[in-house]
Amino acid sequence: MRKSQLVLILRHLSQIAFFVLLIFFVVGVFCSFAIWGLNISCPVGSIQQIFASKTIYVVLVISALPLIILPILFGRFFCSWMCPMGTIYEALTPITNRIKSPIKLPPFLRKQSNKVGIAFGSFIAAGIATSPVWCTVCPVGAVCKSATGCPVIGGSVAVVTLGLEGIEQRTFCKYICPIGGVFVVLSKIGQKFNYKVKLPVDDCRECRLCERACKYGVPILEYTRMKFKEDPRVSELANKMGITKEELLRKAWKENIPELKTIAKGYSIASPECAKCFECVNACPILKVKK
Repeated sequence: MRKSQLVLILRHLSQIAFFVLLIFFVVGVFCSFAIWGLNISCPVGSIQQIFASKTIYVVLVISALPLIILPILFGRFFCSWMCPMGTIYEALTPITNRIKSPIKLPPFLRKQSNKVGIAFGSFIAAGIATSPVWCTVCPVGAVCKSATGCPVIGGSVAVVTLGLEGIEQRTFCKYICPIGGVFVVLSKIGQKFNYKVKLPVDDCRECRLCERACKYGVPILEYTRMKFKEDPRVSELANKMGITKEELLRKAWKENIPELKTIAKGYSIASPECAKCFECVNACPILKVKK
């Protein structure tokens, strides 16, 4: 079994565990709940509460720290390993893969920055309404609360987002979810030191199977292969070997070039949108051959 396959199994087990935990064993409200005595708050819900009450509650801030620190260290890890809605969307993938919808989202909706704007908009709205307005429509909160009665509005929004999966997979995750928007901002804060997924860069065939496997719309090759090809050290190595850069890159397909691999180690999927789902790694044909 390849390492990427083992990681996928662990991720799916994590999804199942958190899905069951958040539905059947949590106690609390939409944005804050307790697990075995540990209070955990959603960062978006916590910030809304602060804006709504015009008061900074230390206890609320402390309870939000776990989900603030997590994306700083691991990016949007929560989205593909823990989020109950993400688990539902992924479970529907075999069905949505078969749907060829004639409906396309308009360009202005297909912007990943939208969710960041929605997040900040929810904070302002909470301050004006003196209430955490997003929490009343949040499908994630609706699912987490389903053990004690799913709110009508949140449940309706959840159903709508499931319908959007038939138009474009992970529409809610990519363009709408303010929780994901906050995680993207926090991931950018930890960009220099947080964990990043790596793919073979020096012998990449540019088949883009990794990008097709990514449900979060990350332009993987733009962060890896393309930047690697523009690295001046690659050209310098080609000149040193007396061949063109293109010849060097083709040569790497057939044989191991240690100097090129050393350069390649500096490149990873440095996108704050990356959810660390490892679907790209599992899809890479180079790694399947290498095992």
